[in-house]
Amino acid sequence: MKTCFYTDTGKDFFFSHSGKPIHLMEIGSLSLESLLEEYFGAESYEWRRGDEYCDLLVSLHELPEKCVLKEFFQQVSGTDAPKILKSTQNHEILAWWRCNPSGAMDMEIVWTDAFPIRLSYYWDLINLHEKLASSFSTCFDRDAVSPLSTVSGVLEMGEGSVILPGVVIEGFVRIGSNCKIGPNCFIRGCTSIGNNCIIGQSVEIKNSLIGSGTMVPHLSYVGDSVIGSNVNIGAGGICSNFRHDAGLHRVMLDGKLVETGRQKLGALIGDDAKIGCHTIIYPGRMIAAGKTSLPGEIISANKE
Repeated sequence: MKTCFYTDTGKDFFFSHSGKPIHLMEIGSLSLESLLEEYFGAESYEWRRGDEYCDLLVSLHELPEKCVLKEFFQQVSGTDAPKILKSTQNHEILAWWRCNPSGAMDMEIVWTDAFPIRLSYYWDLINLHEKLASSFSTCFDRDAVSPLSTVSGVLEMGEGSVILPGVVIEGFVRIGSNCKIGPNCFIRGCTSIGNNCIIGQSVEIKNSLIGSGTMVPHLSYVGDSVIGSNVNIGAGGICSNFRHDAGLHRVMLDGKLVETGRQKLGALIGDDAKIGCHTIIYPGRMIAAGKTSLPGEIISANKE
């Protein structure tokens, strides 16, 4: 059974502020499509339109036993379109059903082996990457890693990349080819960094996706963010990711606040953007491809 990824318009959905369709979004050195093929196999997943699905939100204490899920779905739905059962606490998908391929009216209950995964927002990419990163395996040239650095997690690193003294790597980290990492930086969480990147002195990258050709060379923090290709983040740039009240983030899209279900969420920065020195980006803000910020600018709203 295939895993389904759904957006508003399918595979060619144009990802907000990124400047490219969803299947070409960079997850480190790979496009999303290449990453999915690597993880699932080309024949084991498919793209679908989001309007083919209808979310059903239920509280966990209201979730019926598996044996009565079919009857529950039939009671709460009035059409034969596939339905997704989610938790109201964190909007995690708990189960889904659809008509059998034969067109029969009896419903097929699918649990964790295959279910539709939304990829309509940039935080969906972070969520997906967190799930897939556990498949990373340690693979790097130890001669390219300074003995004065520390690798305590899983590290995959491409040819020509080097890790300089003082670097600390934790979690599940994938680094592309011809990158310069360090000195004295911290990379942690589920992080993928593209080819030809610089992650420099006193930089912290946490649980983020960094596209190829991007430079974060000095004194910066990037947390739970999606950064496109050929982006430059000037010295002291901050992609903040946490609310003072520790609440779940909401993101402004098309004049409406969209729930993300995430307590930690940084920025989306599109390809070729240039971020001035000491720019501070509020959590959950988006900067469109090719945009710039002034030195010392505080970005509290999306840059279209």
